Amino acid sequence: MKQVSIFIFLIISFLCQLTAQKTTISNVQRSSFRSTDVIKQGAEVKGYYFFYVSDKIDKHTNEYTLRIMDNNLNQLKDVKFLDSKG
Repeated sequence: MKQVSIFIFLIISFLCQLTAQKTTISNVQRSSFRSTDVIKQGAEVKGYYFFYVSDKIDKHTNEYTLRIMDNNLNQLKDVKFLDSKG
């Protein structure tokens, strides 16, 4: 019985991976898990945001990008700005 339940779990895990959504973000200099989260309205997920360093301007300045995506991972808007490393 235990082997059957493990087999069913593996099949369900495989099927979930087939239907999972994914996206690729290029030109990322540095990112962390803390800079990514969901946008919710109540309990419903409305979208996602990603905040990352997109370019190094000089020794003291970085270019940052805030990317906002809808719940299907379609890009809605990119907000870019320059700020110091600190």
